Amino acid sequence: MKALFFLILTSLISICYAQQNFDEPIKQNIISINLGQSQFKDENLHPKVFRGLTFGATYSHTKIRKNISEYSTGLKMSLLNTAYEEFPSALGILVHGNYKYLFSVATNEKLIFYLGLINALQYGTNAYFNWDESHFYFANYISGGIGSRINYRIGKYILDFNLDIPIISGISRPKPNRQYKIDNMTFTGIMKNLSSNPELALPNKNFFLKTGFDFRFSTRLSVGYNFQYHFMRANNGEPYQNIEHAISYKFIF
Repeated sequence: MKALFFLILTSLISICYAQQNFDEPIKQNIISINLGQSQFKDENLHPKVFRGLTFGATYSHTKIRKNISEYSTGLKMSLLNTAYEEFPSALGILVHGNYKYLFSVATNEKLIFYLGLINALQYGTNAYFNWDESHFYFANYISGGIGSRINYRIGKYILDFNLDIPIISGISRPKPNRQYKIDNMTFTGIMKNLSSNPELALPNKNFFLKTGFDFRFSTRLSVGYNFQYHFMRANNGEPYQNIEHAISYKFIF
């Protein structure tokens, strides 16, 4: 697992230095407020589908020369329930991060197409108060993969389209049978538990599709739509699936 993390990190750093030039970059800081709908199923718990609200905030920093270097981090919360209980009956808390380095591979007067590498992190937990109050459930990962972006100019407006997918991941899922054991509910115990049972995974075991577009009305404001699908299945356990739709409001400075 440590070797995977080191490989992903060093490969991204080496690419950034290899492609660096000394022109003054365009720098952007963005705070994004996101609100949307989430539905997921964790079959380590049961096969019923949870649906509800998701909301959060993300900070990102971008440097644009000919290519793009960008990192982001954020916090997301979800309030959900099944069709058999009142809302809300489940809580999700998630910290996420992302770094990408994208190369400009095709340009014309209106369009720029970027393609490159991404490093993505998801770390969080779900609590199901009516179904299992003794354990946390999670589907955490760190991944290296491929990212792309299309920048299209429409008059004075700009449309950005993004797509990210993983190639190799380190994943963490709880053991499927824990009915005779209560999780350690101290802060240290929770943090340790959320990265337990690590294993390597290819896209057949951990796959996410993150896509969406942003419509920039000015140099300071954009509104976007984001879609995310995530599937994870560890060697020992049942699958986890999640689908999210969200509207984002981005403030650029």
